[in-house]
Amino acid sequence: NPDLWSDVAATTTTVTSLPATRILATATGAGSYPAGTVRYGYLVEWGARGIVAIYTTGPANDPNLARNRQIVDAMANAIVIGR
Repeated sequence: NPDLWSDVAATTTTVTSLPATRILATATGAGSYPAGTVRYGYLVEWGARGIVAIYTTGPANDPNLARNRQIVDAMANAIVIGR
């Protein structure tokens, strides 16, 4: 929703050979997250079972955010999602 998120970047990828979208976005403050909150993660299409979400959020100036993004990437690379 463009009213809730700005600077949205979405990249098509795969996780466990399932179609996925990697998303990076910044909250505008109009929704549940305070303005400036960054959300980074993956939405994995699990067929009829739905979506698997792997993500982190944090203030843009949080020194831990970069490390948390690396952890999310590592999880996406290592996770095994059954078919």
